[in-house]
Amino acid sequence: MHAQEAVAPDWIHIVPSGTFSGKDGRGPFHLNSPQEVITASFPNPKRPIPVDYNHTLYAQKHDAGAAGWIDRMESRNDGIWAHVEWTPKASRLIAEKEWRFLSPAFETAEDGDVKRIDSVGLVNRPNLPLPALNSESSQDKLNDSQLREKVCSLLGLDTSAVSADILQAMEDVLADRSSKKPLKMQKNSRLSGTDLSLLQGIRKDVDVIRETISAHSRQEDKILDTARTDLDLEIKKQLGIA
Repeated sequence: MHAQEAVAPDWIHIVPSGTFSGKDGRGPFHLNSPQEVITASFPNPKRPIPVDYNHTLYAQKHDAGAAGWIDRMESRNDGIWAHVEWTPKASRLIAEKEWRFLSPAFETAEDGDVKRIDSVGLVNRPNLPLPALNSESSQDKLNDSQLREKVCSLLGLDTSAVSADILQAMEDVLADRSSKKPLKMQKNSRLSGTDLSLLQGIRKDVDVIRETISAHSRQEDKILDTARTDLDLEIKKQLGIA
């Protein structure tokens, strides 16, 4: 993910999926079991994984300290992502583009299979094909958190809704549209152009029915008026006063 509006991203892409190699020729490495890697990387759930500056955690004479702490990871289609709690200093430096890329430090088996992530370093000359933390072209992109909030808002759900609730709400909307029934809108939902067209069509039908009833009513009134006039004439004839 990219930094947006001068804010460091909460989620970062730290290991690519599948088979990959470093620019310096090291590899190939293989991410075959991402969930197992995540589990092995947190032997102690209370101990977060450090993010440092240019891998100085491994330098014997110089340790620049932590830039942030990874408290959880997720396996996604493109590899492993990590949630980071940045230090104020690192957050500012990333937003100002003084540090732009990531470099994971991980353990591998002899065949190159990734087994555990030990740390992640902020670098400016990355060895792996991972995206920049900050990009001028990123202003129109949503991070995962913003996208989730947007989806929940459109579906009329609270932002704390679990994935199962979000999926069910999406299925309900699709089912309503496929059956051409009015959508079951919740308070934060918005009508699409298709939904508005459907409602406008229903309104036109109602107007036609109302006008038809009115026309019949006017016709009935005319018939009654004619009948009353004819009856009055007949009565007058019978009385000899017509």
